[in-house]
Amino acid sequence: MAGKAKSCYLSVTDLATNKTVLNKVFFKMADLNQFISTPEFKEQYPKEKFHLSKEIY
Repeated sequence: MAGKAKSCYLSVTDLATNKTVLNKVFFKMADLNQFISTPEFKEQYPKEKFHLSKEIY
């Protein structure tokens, strides 16, 4: 299985301070998308105040 391992990283950055407030690793992009679509996440990290970065390695 060489070369098939993937990790999906989510970083949430505060736009006012430009500091990362959340780093989280997922092994499936579907899990990451499900996590950021929850009402609790949207309430805690609104798009107007935070920047979401998704990276896959």
